[in-house]
Amino acid sequence: MWMLVSSVLIIMLMMFSSMFMEDELSINSDTQFECGMESMHPNTVPMYMHFFMVAILFLVFDMEFAISLPLINIMSLITQYMFWWLFIVILMLGLAIEILYGSTNWKE
Repeated sequence: MWMLVSSVLIIMLMMFSSMFMEDELSINSDTQFECGMESMHPNTVPMYMHFFMVAILFLVFDMEFAISLPLINIMSLITQYMFWWLFIVILMLGLAIEILYGSTNWKE
């Protein structure tokens, strides 16, 4: 039953969107969008690779920590203590490697 209801809802939404869709593309369809204002520069500003690398570094450390949190419930106190020390050592080694490779240095 829910499959039928969701299918009907999807078809209705597609019909409504096609009814209100513009037939012709407007002048601004192919231009950049900067908060509703005209673009100040003709070229786009390139994204620096360093910001991307810092985001990936944060994501890796954050996911390692988030994945290990449920393990607290299934370990005894001694194994939990040993696990967290090992976990922190591995994280610090990973951070040290990233620092040695220079991916955490700000460059112009």
